[in-house]
Amino acid sequence: MSRPTESARALESSRHTPCAVRQGTGSVRAPRQSAEHETVSPSANGMRRVPATWDENARKRLRAGRRGATVLIVLLLLCITLGLSYAIVRSQTTALEVQQNASVRVSARRAALTGLAAGLKEMHTSEWCYGEGVDTTLSGWIGDHERYQVSYAAGDPSLALDDPDYPYRVTLLSTGTATDPTDPERSATHQARAVVRLAPRSVADEPTDWATMQGYTVYQSKYDHFDVDVPCRMVGPVRVQGRLEVAEHYPDDGDAWERYLSDLNAMRLAGYPDYRPFDGPVTLCFWAQEPKYLFALEYYLGVTQVFTDVDEAAADWSLPGSFAEYQIYPGGPLYTIPWLSSTLADSLEPDPTSNPLGLFYRNGDVTIEDDVTIRGSLFCQHDVRIEGANVQFEPVELPTTDGAEGSLRIPTLTCNKLVATATSSGSVTGLAAVFDELRIDKSPGTQVFAFTGRVIARELHVKERHPWEEVPWADRYNEFKTQLAAGDASAVPYFPVWMGMRGYHPKPLVTFQPDPDPVTYHWKNRYDPIYVPHPDDDGLRWDLLEWTDRL
Repeated sequence: MSRPTESARALESSRHTPCAVRQGTGSVRAPRQSAEHETVSPSANGMRRVPATWDENARKRLRAGRRGATVLIVLLLLCITLGLSYAIVRSQTTALEVQQNASVRVSARRAALTGLAAGLKEMHTSEWCYGEGVDTTLSGWIGDHERYQVSYAAGDPSLALDDPDYPYRVTLLSTGTATDPTDPERSATHQARAVVRLAPRSVADEPTDWATMQGYTVYQSKYDHFDVDVPCRMVGPVRVQGRLEVAEHYPDDGDAWERYLSDLNAMRLAGYPDYRPFDGPVTLCFWAQEPKYLFALEYYLGVTQVFTDVDEAAADWSLPGSFAEYQIYPGGPLYTIPWLSSTLADSLEPDPTSNPLGLFYRNGDVTIEDDVTIRGSLFCQHDVRIEGANVQFEPVELPTTDGAEGSLRIPTLTCNKLVATATSSGSVTGLAAVFDELRIDKSPGTQVFAFTGRVIARELHVKERHPWEEVPWADRYNEFKTQLAAGDASAVPYFPVWMGMRGYHPKPLVTFQPDPDPVTYHWKNRYDPIYVPHPDDDGLRWDLLEWTDRL
């Protein structure tokens, strides 16, 4: 094998270091060759020529790749810019939408509150109370794009139905609606609610003599009979139009009768409870009385008498006709009055939603049996006969008018005749209006019947306490005087006390007394509501209790 020549070795060296030519001991970078120059590379069978343009093409491809990356980066930045621009535009559009929606909602709220104010104002007008009242739907526009609608409902949803304040409250619900002036499809609604309470200032007209009647515990409306047997007690002022008779049936001995009545007053002065049939004053007509009763009132019983002429109740004092329904205030709900049968064996109570005042009507006579409580007002076209024990009449308390004390009541019992039989017992609290006869029948001395409030009747009879009418009063009075004359230290100085020790206690169990607390009574006419607008007002007045627009 021949040894390589010097030129061949040089070519081999240049293949490994194409950019430099080794000379001597140093090396220098070869000058850049022109495109025409060629290099020589060894090949398996010798030598082959390599074009000088190889390196230049590589550099061109490198430059072209760099230019593509730059374009890609620019496109990427352009996409990011466009995305940000879209997001900004989108955000601004959303903000505008939110702003427009909020503006419409504010307009709807404004409409609801405006409606609420208009609804409250409407309630104070006569058009509301004498129009449809709680059935009214009030609506109106505020410009071209806002409107409201107000509805009324009796009561207050925050109260229990049996709350005594419930019938005097009204709930207003105002719904406001608004639309976008630039986009009718964009709308909003808002609701506001208010609760008001009736502020009563006046009641419906009453009979001519009503105010006068209220000045007496017992008031006789016509010139007729008025008789009271002992033991019985009427506390407070009494008005007698006709002839008064006191202790008519017993004691049937004149001396015993005088001593019994005078000792009742002596006992009071000595510190005993007051058991006199009257404590006065008693207003009556002088010429209509029997002298002995006038003398007994003043000198035996020590009761103040006021003399005046007969002054019967005017013609407008009359028993109402049939009742079917009632209103508490004009514009309020109409409540149906239940009608009763001829026998009442079960208690009666108000219904908070259908009959809150507890008004009941009987178109005829009614008999009341044992353990019956009537809470409310009984109107009877004819006679009420109480035969049962433990019969109770109780009133429903109503709000008083402006400036009045206590509570307001309508009559607890209104009827033609009222009879408490010998088997009865019980009480009547409130006002009893009896257009003919009020009679407590002859009954056992243990019978208890109490009237607390007012009694108005044409004639009044409190009959004997059995067996007081069977006592031999002359004999008993002689026995009393005998023990008194004996001078014994244990002698009983008062005839009623002495009789009480023998089973005839002088304490009255049939009583008539005024209300212990301030009460105003109102006469319920057939068609009138209880409360009406005050003459100085256009309509009713209402107190705003609460309002909210967060529903």
